[in-house]
Amino acid sequence: MSRLIDLDPQTRRIAISFPYRAELVDLVRALPGRSYDKTSRTWYVPLQHLDHVLERLEGHRFRVSTRLREHKKELPETEAELPARLPANTWSVSRLNREARQALLRRFPDPVWIVGELESYERSLRSRHKALFFELLERPVAGEDPVAKVSAVLFGRERQEIEATLRREGIELRDGSAVRVLARVDLYGQGGRFQVILQDLDPTYTVGEIARNRERVFAVLKKAGIHDRNLRRSLPVCPLRVGLITSVGSDGYNDFVHQLQSSGFGFQVVAHHARVQGERAEGSVLKALRYFRRRADEFDAVVVIRGGGSRSDLSFFDTEAIGQEVCTHPVKLVCGVGHQQDRCLLDLIGESTKTPTAAAELLIRTVEEFRGSVEEAGRAIVNGSRRTLKDTRHGLFATGNRLHRGADAGLKRARREQERVAATLPRLVERAMVARRRAVDEAEARMHRGSARSVENARRSLQVVERSLSLPRLQRDRQRERQEIREISGRLERGVRRSLERASAYLDGVDKQVRSLDPASTLARGFAIVTGPDGVVRGPEELGVGEVFEVQVTGGRFRGRRVDDQVDDQVDDQESREEE
Repeated sequence: MSRLIDLDPQTRRIAISFPYRAELVDLVRALPGRSYDKTSRTWYVPLQHLDHVLERLEGHRFRVSTRLREHKKELPETEAELPARLPANTWSVSRLNREARQALLRRFPDPVWIVGELESYERSLRSRHKALFFELLERPVAGEDPVAKVSAVLFGRERQEIEATLRREGIELRDGSAVRVLARVDLYGQGGRFQVILQDLDPTYTVGEIARNRERVFAVLKKAGIHDRNLRRSLPVCPLRVGLITSVGSDGYNDFVHQLQSSGFGFQVVAHHARVQGERAEGSVLKALRYFRRRADEFDAVVVIRGGGSRSDLSFFDTEAIGQEVCTHPVKLVCGVGHQQDRCLLDLIGESTKTPTAAAELLIRTVEEFRGSVEEAGRAIVNGSRRTLKDTRHGLFATGNRLHRGADAGLKRARREQERVAATLPRLVERAMVARRRAVDEAEARMHRGSARSVENARRSLQVVERSLSLPRLQRDRQRERQEIREISGRLERGVRRSLERASAYLDGVDKQVRSLDPASTLARGFAIVTGPDGVVRGPEELGVGEVFEVQVTGGRFRGRRVDDQVDDQVDDQESREEE
């Protein structure tokens, strides 16, 4: 099937037929009133749009049939579909566009190489059309407003060829990418739009522009004196607290985390999700870096990783804002963006590793070195401790011998003193009891003698009075005096008796106290005297487990050995269970 523009005599419509090509389909679909017949594989356009069809398809090697040419000449000017007659020296818009397009084609008969910056390219990709419509910009300096722009079109076949070339070179175009393209200069007559139609692309130019932009940003950081500030930071000796900036759940994330987990070390990873490609990558990465800046005390290292991707993806990290944030970051930054050959800005200003796995291995290797140094120091400490322990053991052995000899001598002295006191104590007690009894007897004798003298004196006084008084009165007085004497005598006897009772009770108490102090009496009541290696034992804490002790009771002596209380408890528990 050839490319043909014909006239359908039955329907009086323009018939367009051609072998399938995506760019031609896009051109015909833009024609007004077009329709498609699947049976004949022919496009139809109303006849009144003939001039527009010819203008639109001009330059695409379509042949106009003889029937259509003859019909165009014979077409009466009075038909309703044709525009009204124009005044003299007046151009229609379509004629103006056709003439302008022909002038452009004469000036640019061959395609030309053009350099520029892509704009609206990503939006066109999202439209899902086979043809891409975007713009090429010219900027005097990166980041400034454009000074010129031109519309660009990339049709289906050329798009497939260019995208295949980009995939081989590892390049992914985006808005802002610098490109050098081979394009045909054209003017779209229907819209009166000046445009270029892309036919080829130079990938080496795009790669070079990416590298030049990275060098420009690095030069700005170097001029500010901060380009190697983070690079000079050393990793902590044991970087177990890791901040991770990546697309959570991606292959790079899984490789990094799996590598750390398989090391067996206790890494603590806090991941902050970030876009690592696309126009929003810069803001997302900056947000993550500032998150870890606010929590710098909680992390030993911040790792930025990205698994694989195209070469041009690295340009998303080559921004001045990311560079300044990394250079001044208070935490050591490790870069692992997944490229073996290519580099990005982070490789120049941070600790560079080529893949997420390599970044994880760097952290693992640092921790292993720390563990090795700790183990070496531990071995040195153990060896020194062994020598010190050996020397201390010898000293303790000598000291123990001296203490043992001193303890034996002290124990012997204590036993002799105990025997001496035990032998002397009964005599002292007996002597005290005799002295107490003698004192009581003397007191009792003095009391009796005093009472007798008092009675005798009273009797003598009574006799004197009897002789000096009358008999009846004397009798009364005597009777009264006798009564008083009897009362006094009774009181004296009761007082003497109470004094004797108190003295006897006091002597009984002294006697009991003396007998209670006698060691023999204490032993007779069921008590025992326990003697250990250090002398008399007053509590269980003075005996160590396994030490031998001696028990003295009223019937003699026997020896025993201290056992562990837990063993006794276990035995008691066993006996209790057996009783149950």
